[in-house]
Amino acid sequence: MDSAFLICKLIYQKNAATYAEKGSADMLKRFLKQKIRKGSKVLIPRTGGHYSEGSVVWIAGDKAEVSFPVGLTYRGMPSSYDPDELAYKVVPINKLKVV
Repeated sequence: MDSAFLICKLIYQKNAATYAEKGSADMLKRFLKQKIRKGSKVLIPRTGGHYSEGSVVWIAGDKAEVSFPVGLTYRGMPSSYDPDELAYKVVPINKLKVV
């Protein structure tokens, strides 16, 4: 089995156990259902409260670095960047939604 897969599996198990300890059955179900991996297409929460479609670059613990097109705003303000330029940010995995 691929060592990266085993590491991801251990991280999922650790996070699932953490959620179970906190007594949040709904959070645990959502986490196990998502199966987010490197390269997964996800909806990423933006500063303005809406979501943008992007992809997972890497996962470490309960956080993931994601990339997404900047669009018309960046950090909640009008953007001077090319709307198709990619932005990156680190987000807790439980805030992401699988597309």
